[in-house]
Amino acid sequence: MTQKTPLLSAFVSLCLLAAPVVADEPFDTLIVGGTVVDGTGGPAYQADVGLRGGTIVAIGDLEGQTAARIIDATGRYVVPGFIDLHGHADDQQAAWRGMRSPDPRRRAAPAHVSQGITTSIANSDGLAPLLPMAEQMAVVESHDGIGFNLAYMVSHSRVRFSVLGEDSARPATDAEVAQMRELIATDMEAGAWGLATVLEMRDGMWTTTEELIGMTAALKPYDGVFIAHPRSQSLKPSWWLPSRHGGDKASDYPLSPSMYEASVELIEIAEANDIRVSNSHMSMRGPDPDQDGLRTVQAVEAARARGVKIFADMHVYIANPIGIFSPLIPMWALSTTPRAATFFVRPTAPHRVFDFKTQLLKTLEDDSKQQDLRTDIAYLIEFWGGADEIFITDYPDKAYIGRSLSEIAGLRGVSPVDAVIAMGVEGYPEMAGGMLAFGNFRSVENIERFIQTDWVVGDTDGYTTQPFDPGYLHPRFYGAYPEWLRTYVIERQSVSLEHTIRAFSGLAADVVGITDRGYLKEGMAADLSVINMETVRPRANFYNIHAYSDGFDYVFVNGVPVVDEGKVTFALPGKILRKAH
Repeated sequence: MTQKTPLLSAFVSLCLLAAPVVADEPFDTLIVGGTVVDGTGGPAYQADVGLRGGTIVAIGDLEGQTAARIIDATGRYVVPGFIDLHGHADDQQAAWRGMRSPDPRRRAAPAHVSQGITTSIANSDGLAPLLPMAEQMAVVESHDGIGFNLAYMVSHSRVRFSVLGEDSARPATDAEVAQMRELIATDMEAGAWGLATVLEMRDGMWTTTEELIGMTAALKPYDGVFIAHPRSQSLKPSWWLPSRHGGDKASDYPLSPSMYEASVELIEIAEANDIRVSNSHMSMRGPDPDQDGLRTVQAVEAARARGVKIFADMHVYIANPIGIFSPLIPMWALSTTPRAATFFVRPTAPHRVFDFKTQLLKTLEDDSKQQDLRTDIAYLIEFWGGADEIFITDYPDKAYIGRSLSEIAGLRGVSPVDAVIAMGVEGYPEMAGGMLAFGNFRSVENIERFIQTDWVVGDTDGYTTQPFDPGYLHPRFYGAYPEWLRTYVIERQSVSLEHTIRAFSGLAADVVGITDRGYLKEGMAADLSVINMETVRPRANFYNIHAYSDGFDYVFVNGVPVVDEGKVTFALPGKILRKAH
């Protein structure tokens, strides 16, 4: 992958400014006086940008040219539209959340476009409806438009379930891998861009490295990318618990590596088939005494130095929600039928429980189970950042909201473990653990370590949410990119604006293989934003999830404004991007 050197970019910028561009006809939109950051990583430069027919047709000195609309971008930055490398715009996590919804305002994806996202990669984590790729696309296209562009990944979960069915807690046979390769090829022919999987959850955790190498071989003829949620993003996978998986019990489960070891596996897969691989939502969750974050960066850098095409994507929030899917009380203690198969694609998966309190009380009646419960809760408290870094966001006693777990334990005169159990009994019976919270369980040190590389791309890992949506939500759905810009470009000055915009746009396009977007260049699709870096910031937080970010004055998708003067327009100019073969 190449990008302009600073000297070459500066030379190109001077040439653009030296020669006025003569338009054959008026532009649809002319953006004047702005500072262009083109997605290459090269220096910003002053230039006007002319759009016509959904395409960027001119960049340079456009003084005197005419247009149906002229936007004064003085003091602002003009940047390529962001490509969300890991999103959930159209998977099966409730059809009402996604692009198959009949509601045009949901399909407008306001939380995403309001932060500059113009293209989203769909079926991330291998989440998808149980539909072949062509049918999934057809459902979306049967509606009257979408707010941004969609590029689809083949769902590993759907492919594996289609071949193995419920008998999936085992490695696949060679014959089954061959069947899966055929299904992947069919979806690639329909226009998919690669394969996505979630190796940390039960849809993917039983898949061996050899099986993955066999399946991803199907991507090579199509120049497809493999985007994988790795087997672990911490010292242990998210499903690991000391009472269930420690000691000799570990042999009953598939691989349970650290983040570093899981990343090494992805390097092996990329190298085996000479394909691009991205490590989904790169992070180091929980304690990092062994410096897995540093070891992972070093391993990827070494692999890339010998030609391995490995990348990663991430958001930069240090916190994550606790509750619903990730409670402080382990799910085995809250349900007689824990989520054995998955909560992703299998319609028969028994994962809905509506009275967690009753089952928790039954667990507490058993002395041996109660001891296991306490052991696991203590582990989970440490994993989520410790009692001082876990904060309550919803609980029947509103005096608890905003307080840390350690504060609540102090108020009650009990240990943090006992406080968690008490809230599970006294809290909302329909919520796992009785409450919602968040834990600051990532370190700024590791985040900066990752984003300063030249192979990490931005993402939201978010649904196309609406202001009235309840449930397991994260402020990143509205603010992933503004948070990165505000905290790490403006405040901490950890990375340059040019480096960051490339991570959001050009680099993301290169990872997926998209060639007509991601860069601010003549001839590219007119996906771009006008940003005010003085005001850019997220407004959403864990106490007020549904809040649009500041600073994105204009966002265009295929030349049509989806944000205009800072307001979401709810226009639907997006389209499905099919990979050509």
